[in-house]
Parts: sequence; structure tokens; C-alpha cells
Amino acid sequence: MSEQNKALMRRFLREVLEGGNLALIDELYAPDFVNHGAPPGAAATREGLRGVITKIRAAIPDAKIRIDHLVAEGDMVVLNGALSGTHKGSLYGETPTGKQVESRSLSMHQVRGGQFVARWHFSNHAEFMKQLGAAK
Repeated sequence: MSEQNKALMRRFLREVLEGGNLALIDELYAPDFVNHGAPPGAAATREGLRGVITKIRAAIPDAKIRIDHLVAEGDMVVLNGALSGTHKGSLYGETPTGKQVESRSLSMHQVRGGQFVARWHFSNHAEFMKQLGAAK
């Protein structure tokens, strides 16, 4: 089960986050999915997750994911890594800078029946905003 859960995570990272296949969210995430790490203003549902990813992809269209650690045990899969790319679109109200940015994060997903049912996500938002020039 652990290897299947890792493969599910890799598929999400490569095909959805990097590849932009947002329709795949309906296959990978259960209808009753709960995003415990939803950013302010985003629904904690798979539709809310789709909206967040849409905004990220619009702001960083060349987004790439680096996997530093991918660990799975039982029904949980944990990713420690980073999203990086070029800031080409508005994000968090910041105008595009054209700068290379990186957002490190830690995500934990619970899997049931071959789909993600819950997500906890933590990122270094302050450092990311500093790269955009929004924080000192």
C-alpha cells in the first residue's frame, strides 16, 4: 500500500501541479476530501484545492516540484519538498516580478480507496512573500 500511496502523490505532483491537468483532481481526490491546510479564503474541499492550484499555476506557470523526502506508512503519505519557478502572474496581490521563487513545504495526505481523503499542508509563506518583495 505504501508504494501505491507514493505513486498517487507523484502523479498529483507531476500531472496536476506541474502539468496543469486540473480535471485529474476529481480522480485523485475523494468527493468528501477535507483540506485541513487550506489557505485563508479557500474552501477546504477538492474544489477549493482546484482553485488554489489554479492561482498558483497562473502565477508560476513553469512550476516544478522537488521531492526531498516522500514517506508512506499505512494510509498516510508525507512529502517534504519545494515548488519553484518564475513569478509571471499575480499572486497574493503581488504584481509579477519575473523572479525565480521557491516555496518549501511539508504535506501529509491520507489515502482511502486509492484517493486522497484528507490533507495537511504547511509552507514557509513568510519566506515566499519575502522572495516576491512583499515582506522584509
